Amino acid sequence: MADLCGNCGAEASHLHHIVPRSLGGSNSKSNLVNLCTDCHGKIHSKDFTTMKALQLEGIKRAKEAGKYKVQVRKKTVDRLQVCYLNTQGYSSYKIAEVMGICRMTVYRILNKEGLKNVKVRLKE
Repeated sequence: MADLCGNCGAEASHLHHIVPRSLGGSNSKSNLVNLCTDCHGKIHSKDFTTMKALQLEGIKRAKEAGKYKVQVRKKTVDRLQVCYLNTQGYSSYKIAEVMGICRMTVYRILNKEGLKNVKVRLKE
């Protein structure tokens, strides 16, 4: 069953923060409401035809409020080291922690290399 707009009851396609993140609002369920594109656009006085337009508007507002944080990402990941740690029995959690990358990156590398996370217990 699709979520319904909290304003008009139509099919919802957007999540709206009641208290904006830029003003200290959270991503908790109590601060979110499902809205259709039209109602969400009316609230923000914008025409949000795509989610990208909505995202760009949020980034713009956060920048204006001085609350926008640029995510710094690693440019390269040593794929061989990920594969090596995997063969040594490290879990995906531990590989991600040791290398300072997210677990999804570990999964993607292992999948691309045709490996599965071995999840073998390390010898003590």
